Amino acid sequence: MGTPTDLKNAAKTWQSMVDNNRALLMHKSGHDVDWWTSRFGWTPWPRGG
Repeated sequence: MGTPTDLKNAAKTWQSMVDNNRALLMHKSGHDVDWWTSRFGWTPWPRGG
């Protein structure tokens, strides 16, 4: 397992990728992730978080 610093950096990188993909989706489609998932009746994460 990696050091705490490595894990923290990996988490920041992963969150950055998620945030960038969400922003790109909103920019390209005009709709956010919640709109798309509600349209198809599915969500990969719990609401309210």
